[in-house]
Amino acid sequence: MSNLKNKKRINWTRVLCFILAFLMVAGMATLGITIIISEISAVNVSYTESNYTFSSETDGDTYIAVGLMYGSSITVGFEIKAPYGFVIGSTVITDEERSFEPFYYLDTDIASVTVDDNLSKKSMTYSITDDPDTTVIGGYHLELVNTYHGSMPFEYLVDDVINQLDDDTLYPIPAYVGGEKRIRLGHFATEDEAYEMLEAYQNYFPDYELTVVSPSQTAVSVVNPETDVILFEYEAAEGVDTLGFMAYQADEYDSYIQTPADNLYEGVMTFIPRHTEDYTGVALTNLLDLESYVEGVLPYEISNSWSREVLRTFAITIRSYAIANYCKWYSRYGFDMTATTSDQVYRGRNRVNDAIVEAVTSTEGLVTVYDGKVISAYYSSSVGGSTVGSQYVWGSARGYLTTVHTPWEKYADYNNGLWYTEVTPEALCNTLRTKGGYTELSGAIASIEVETVENNSDYVYSLTVTDTSGNTVKINRSDAVRTTLSTYLKSANFTVGQGSLERTYDKVYDIKVVGGSGPIDTPDPEEPFSVKGYVTNDPLLISEALIIDESGEIMYSEYPVAYVLTSTGRKVSMNSCIATADNYDDVTPFEYDKNKVTLLDPEALPDDFDEYPETSFETEAETEDTEEIMDTETVKIDDSDPSDFSENAYEITSDYENVTIITTVETITETLTASSSKNFIFAGKGWGHGVGISQYGAKDLSDAGASAEDIISIYFTGVEIIHRSEIPDEEENITE
Repeated sequence: MSNLKNKKRINWTRVLCFILAFLMVAGMATLGITIIISEISAVNVSYTESNYTFSSETDGDTYIAVGLMYGSSITVGFEIKAPYGFVIGSTVITDEERSFEPFYYLDTDIASVTVDDNLSKKSMTYSITDDPDTTVIGGYHLELVNTYHGSMPFEYLVDDVINQLDDDTLYPIPAYVGGEKRIRLGHFATEDEAYEMLEAYQNYFPDYELTVVSPSQTAVSVVNPETDVILFEYEAAEGVDTLGFMAYQADEYDSYIQTPADNLYEGVMTFIPRHTEDYTGVALTNLLDLESYVEGVLPYEISNSWSREVLRTFAITIRSYAIANYCKWYSRYGFDMTATTSDQVYRGRNRVNDAIVEAVTSTEGLVTVYDGKVISAYYSSSVGGSTVGSQYVWGSARGYLTTVHTPWEKYADYNNGLWYTEVTPEALCNTLRTKGGYTELSGAIASIEVETVENNSDYVYSLTVTDTSGNTVKINRSDAVRTTLSTYLKSANFTVGQGSLERTYDKVYDIKVVGGSGPIDTPDPEEPFSVKGYVTNDPLLISEALIIDESGEIMYSEYPVAYVLTSTGRKVSMNSCIATADNYDDVTPFEYDKNKVTLLDPEALPDDFDEYPETSFETEAETEDTEEIMDTETVKIDDSDPSDFSENAYEITSDYENVTIITTVETITETLTASSSKNFIFAGKGWGHGVGISQYGAKDLSDAGASAEDIISIYFTGVEIIHRSEIPDEEENITE
């Protein structure tokens, strides 16, 4: 009897365990489906469409399309993030129109945009697959269509389908197809599987027409890469529109789209499916307004810690290049410019600081024009003492891209400015054959003859190379020379020798800027700034002054120290002048007002006046607003002591229309010897093509006190800086 009771207890225990297990499995399944449904179902997030909508046709702004992933660099899927989700919509990028029309909020902080196909996955990377067994995301779907879709928001359509599903086998996918709203169900690896589900669910949706859709080469899928759930699908209408993402703005701070490289981008990220014989994937383009684009380029082309006027110089230069090269790559890739040195390096918001924003804002709309047309404002890292005319580099002469001598550039002090390399004759021959395509050469190189460009420039225009068998090739144009031998050359500003080589270069000790136009946009201050003191009269040439400390940095002090420029290129500090006034009667008082130094009642100094007294005296110069000096920036920074100069140093005076540059330099000659007498040595200066502005040379001028307008007018011949609004029919007024 007791055994029977025990058996009954055991049976009931088994039943109870079975029931509990069933409930647990069912609960987990329900939880899993609930998670999927929650990813797809509408979230009532309020966003104002007008905050995200834009159109160049209606607002008149200029929008730049930057190619981030294109050609052979595209991948099957590309992942992006945004802290508060995405606003997605339809994007149009043509040579005439740029626009974004939002239609849906995507409640996820991470998404991958993929081609529309069967996808497998390995290490968070999607690949196209033909094997149903490895498919994690199927390319076949059921699609629901009715006549009310066009007028209903996606949120309503998704909820309506969820309410009509009496099981959790399928989940709804909002889709935008050819400009119309659709709802798709599930994903399947084969067409047969999709049709089986169609038969099973044909009667579930009496108000909808149910069909099977296959993978499309004009469509993309939006997937959560952490769960492999399809969140959205988009198929273009006649290839004109593309899917665009904007970061949802949820708080007082700007939100940006983040890429796997941790770059932050504003504007719209567009995804375009590409299918060719060579590659398949999604191309990535960033569409944003012109001024934001300039901010995203500026700190990646030069340092965001450089002085204000060089930042302003390149804000204008970058803007001009962008306008002049609008639609440069459109016919081939569908965007304006690349994000690389092929055009301008663009990486988004990470390095944008207050100095960058100020430089762009203070020059907003300003462009450089030649003969009334916006120029393609080229620039390179450094030029080694001289730029080179465009005709010697690319074969086409442009009036504003002429040879300009730049003795002020401190290229010898920069890592990329002074260089040399050694190469064996055999390695050089191999490079010319494989990289240059000069297959007629063989064995080893025996000799190299150099022809430099005109206008007394050191840039090489052509190379004649002969091998040990007597075969000869000639490489014409500076850029072809540089790119063919880029393994050994940083620029075409070089000399070459075999065994040994004597080279010369200039070391810059001091740069003086005399005159100048001053900042382009500087208005008169509301309350005049003035500092009164004394300066010596003869032989001083008093033009401008700067409030700086003893180390040459801008000084935020109630009692600043002002330096004034002398005709000999020296600087005299205000405290020295006033201290001298205590010791001598024959001094000249001055008044500093709105960046101008005015001499008052000039008098002669005694012959024994010491321009650099050993004793420093404190002064209590009065100022109403020291910040105005930062804003106006007519700055003279370099206060080098002539005693630091070499006895071989000399001055070079460069006169321009509005400004004179006085440079103190020393020419240095040295001999470079190869490890073998047969080896060739390439010794050069500068880095890049050498056309237009030198980035480091512009920095040197800015540090010495030149304004953005001065710098641009020096490097680009015969140009002027005007606002875009002053150019009639801007699209037709772009230089070649």
